[in-house]
Amino acid sequence: MDDGQRSTRQLSISNIAWPADQDAQALELVAKLGFDGVEVAPRKIFGDLHAVSLDTVQAYRRRLQDAGLAASALQAILFGVEGAHLFESPSSRDRMAAHLRRVAEIADALGARACVFGSPILRDPGSIPLDEASEIAETFLRVIAPDFANRNITLCFEANPPLYKCRFVTRTEEAYSLVERVAVPGVAMQLDTGTMFINGEDPDIIRRTECQIRHFHVSEPNLAPLGTSGVDHTPLASAVKTSNYPHWLSIEMRAVDDWRGAIQQAYTLVKSLYYDVSGTE
Repeated sequence: MDDGQRSTRQLSISNIAWPADQDAQALELVAKLGFDGVEVAPRKIFGDLHAVSLDTVQAYRRRLQDAGLAASALQAILFGVEGAHLFESPSSRDRMAAHLRRVAEIADALGARACVFGSPILRDPGSIPLDEASEIAETFLRVIAPDFANRNITLCFEANPPLYKCRFVTRTEEAYSLVERVAVPGVAMQLDTGTMFINGEDPDIIRRTECQIRHFHVSEPNLAPLGTSGVDHTPLASAVKTSNYPHWLSIEMRAVDDWRGAIQQAYTLVKSLYYDVSGTE
C-alpha cells in the first residue's frame, strides 16, 4: 500500500484505542478488519521524541507497511513536554516551537501528512484578552508553518470544547476562523465529531469549513468507545459523505478492557454510516 497522501477518504484508528503493550496484536487486528492506517500518538510508541532516532521511527513505519497500513497522522504531539505553552511567555513558545519542529521530523519519517494540535491545557490564555491571544497564536502558527509545509505536512489546529478544559478555540467555527486568518501553507484545521456533539454544532459546519479541514476525527464525548455514548452519528456522516473532504477519517477513542471488541464495533459503525454500503465513498 502506498503510504503517501490519499485522493480518497481512507479509514484509520488512533493507537490510543489499545494498551501500549498490545501494539503488535492491535496492528494485526486493525489490518484484518480492513483499516487503511493508524494514527500515532508518538510518545506512546517512541517515548521522548528528542531521544528517539529517526532510524527507529522509520523501522516502525516499515512495521506498519508490512501489515498493509499507513500512518495517517500524529496526535497527542505535545503530551509530556515540559516548559511548552502557547501563551505563558516567549520562552514557553520557543520551547513549543522547538518540540513541534521535532514532531515534523518524526511525522515525515513515519510518512504521516497531518499532525493534530489539540493540547487544551497548553493553550489556556489565562488572563490574556481574546484578541491579544488570537494575535499571539496567529503569529506563532505562521512562524512554525514552514517547518511543516516544507515537508508536505500540515499542522492541524483542533477545536476543543470547554468540557475538555479548553479556553481558546472551543468551537469548530473558531478553528476555521483562526486558520483562515493565519492563511499560510502548513497550517489548517482538524475537525472532531466529539467536539461537535458536545457543543451541539450544526453538521453543516463540515461542508462550510471543508476547504480548511486536513484531518478528521470520528469520536464521541470524552473519547468514549464509538457507539456507547448514545450520540447519533447519522447527520454528521451524511454531511461528510456529501462534502468534498478528501483526506483521512480517523477513529479516536480511549482504550477499554475489551479494546478488541470496541475496535471492531467502531469499525462497523463508521463503515456503515460514513461510507456507502460497499465500504467506499
